[in-house]
Amino acid sequence: MLQKNIFVIGLDPYGLRKLQGIRHAEGYHFHPLLEYKEIVRPPNYPFEALLQKAEDQLRHFPGSIDAIFSYWNFPADIMVPILCQKFGLASPSLESILKCAHKYWARLEQQKIIPEHIPAFCAFNPFTDDPLTQINLEFPFWIKPIKSFDSYLGFYIDSEVTFHQHLPTIRTKLPRIGDAFNLALKYADLPPEVE
Repeated sequence: MLQKNIFVIGLDPYGLRKLQGIRHAEGYHFHPLLEYKEIVRPPNYPFEALLQKAEDQLRHFPGSIDAIFSYWNFPADIMVPILCQKFGLASPSLESILKCAHKYWARLEQQKIIPEHIPAFCAFNPFTDDPLTQINLEFPFWIKPIKSFDSYLGFYIDSEVTFHQHLPTIRTKLPRIGDAFNLALKYADLPPEVE
């Protein structure tokens, strides 16, 4: 039987064991695409360098490339549709993935469909001189980066004091994921309200 070559971004031993346990696994050859440590909690996310490295690895593969996927969050989830498009493979669109991954865009989409179930929300730029003036919500509220995971940089804000207490941490740590996510966004067709 000819095996299908399936590339998994950030494949780790645990994930490989799980994949080898799926029905008809004997028909698939799972290949790691980029290393686990490059994808899961690295010190930074050099998005374009990772994307180029993955593309180079795929271009140098001597066999067929039958599928690309990942079970990890950013940057892997965003890389999958970009790579699939480059290699002519089926995948969800980048915009559909971003509508789920981009917290503000997701809220805008939810508000269109089920407005009565969506709490008030707004976006703000924490790097402006007085970002609190951009927030039109009453205390208390939560703030979260537009892109994050595991509640990273999510804070409960009950006053101006707590907002200003957390602002230095946000400004210092946000670029770790935020800068890479902004680079990833340039590959998508964004609506004006998200740009």
